[in-house]
Amino acid sequence: MISKDRDVGFVASKNPEQVKLRETYDRLPLLFGSLAKVDKDGFILIPQWPTLPRGEANPDQFTVLQKHPWSDEAALKTGWKSKTTVAALTIKRITKDDGHIQTAIRFCDHVLENIRGKEKDQVSVVANKANFFLNQFSEKRIKDIGATQLAVWQEETIQSLLDVGLDPKTVNLEVKMLMALWLIKASGGKDLTDRINELIANHALVASKDRAEERQLTLDSQMTDKYVQMKVALTFAETLSRKPMEIVSDELINRFLYNRFLVNPDARIGKSSDINYTKGKARSLAWLLTQTWVRPYRPLAGEVKDHLEVLIEKLNPEKKGEVFSLDLPQILHQDAEKMRAVLS
Repeated sequence: MISKDRDVGFVASKNPEQVKLRETYDRLPLLFGSLAKVDKDGFILIPQWPTLPRGEANPDQFTVLQKHPWSDEAALKTGWKSKTTVAALTIKRITKDDGHIQTAIRFCDHVLENIRGKEKDQVSVVANKANFFLNQFSEKRIKDIGATQLAVWQEETIQSLLDVGLDPKTVNLEVKMLMALWLIKASGGKDLTDRINELIANHALVASKDRAEERQLTLDSQMTDKYVQMKVALTFAETLSRKPMEIVSDELINRFLYNRFLVNPDARIGKSSDINYTKGKARSLAWLLTQTWVRPYRPLAGEVKDHLEVLIEKLNPEKKGEVFSLDLPQILHQDAEKMRAVLS
């Protein structure tokens, strides 16, 4: 899960809640090869990598995740001075809507929309503007364009960047800050000291364009792929979690609850094969419900499984009367209706 990209430093918060979530996350298996995971209660855990302004990841609040020859304090304060990005691994436990699997899927959609929408727009604006100015400056020397035209272009550039949320004064990600800052200065034909400088302006435009293209590659090859894989895995997990409930609810309502041992309190348990078949069917249904992993299906599946296990225990000559005194057939019928309702 940790990138080998040398331009990224990975840290993790020392916040007790995050430490506990990461420990839980590390113990769980990957969900169908994606980075999403499911805890024992059916809640989805999704990793995120929000970026921090360089210098804000202090050793009192963060620990370094990558191997390095220094202390964490040295790595954070000295070893990473040349790094362009510090990413803080954060585990998101989806609890909204009681942890509904669809809420987790929508969370991935939201991240992907941000990457494909806002992020893509930012990269596109920088690359297009850089190409425009490179063409302009190749056709005419900057000093011959005139201060008035350069000022207009610079104002238009600033507004274009602000329109897509790319303000170098407020963005956290250093690569964004640099490509925006370089583009703004270069659009006016100036270097970072505000002097007209043709060579530096062209170098800044090329650097800004290259950064934008690198950012697009990062989004496409790393972030987009990760969240697409997680969304696919979550969608598959929902399908697989629904299917056992569909089978069990159908079996209970249409066949199992018509079994003579569940209809007639006076039914005699004769051949052991008769009662063993009924108990075996109940065990099969109970096992199927263990294959329901995610919410909102898992909690109800657990309840129905418990009721089936009580039934299995009572299906013997000594306790058969308790099947009806506990009203187990009616309870299981209600369970089947609840499963159908949650599936609808």
